[in-house]
Formats: sequence, structure tokens, C-alpha cells
Amino acid sequence: MLPGVFSKEDCYGRRRWAQIQYAADQFWRRWRREYLPAILQRQKWTARQSNFEVGDMVLLVDDSQPRNRWLLGRINGVLPDRHGLVRQVTVKTLTGQLLRPISKLALVYRGERGSQ
Repeated sequence: MLPGVFSKEDCYGRRRWAQIQYAADQFWRRWRREYLPAILQRQKWTARQSNFEVGDMVLLVDDSQPRNRWLLGRINGVLPDRHGLVRQVTVKTLTGQLLRPISKLALVYRGERGSQ
């Protein structure tokens, strides 16, 4: 069931469920606006940073999806460019395997190195 559309007026009513849903919507908006850019921050390539690697857990950023619908997945393949920098990855999710650019991924957990 998708959450409905809630307005600020719902906070002042007696419907507790609508108040909680409005608060959750506000949290999601602020999380996407304030926290997500911090974890997606990409610096100029003046210094080498670690690439995404097989086994990393990532959140697939999708602004078209409502809160609670972003997919979580594990990287099972990387596609480096000619300089050896990873630009795209294949991600295994509950719905299948997807090919995504790294700009649409947020690192959740760094996988174990050398296990694959």
C-alpha cells in the first residue's frame, strides 16, 4: 500500500495516523535534500578514491519513487572505464539484476575485501 498525500493541516487534526504519515513525509524530504547529497558527494578527481567493488551494499537512488520504495542491492559486477575507474555497476536486488551508473548509488556498507 502506497502512502497517501498529506498536508500540513493533517498535523492539526485529530487523526493520529495522518499526523504520523505527514511527519514521515517531512523526514523523507529532508533526508533526500540534506543527507543524501552528503553521502553522494563526488569530489573533483584530484585524488584517487576507492571505487565501488563487488560485495558492496548500495541504495539505488530513484527520485521518481516515493519513500520506502528505494531498492537495496549488492554489487555483483563492476564496469571500469579505460582509466580503471568504476563508472557503472551491476546490482543484484530483490527484483533482479540492474545496470546502474555510480551517480545513482549511495554506499550503505562496504563489503568484505578479497572474499570474491
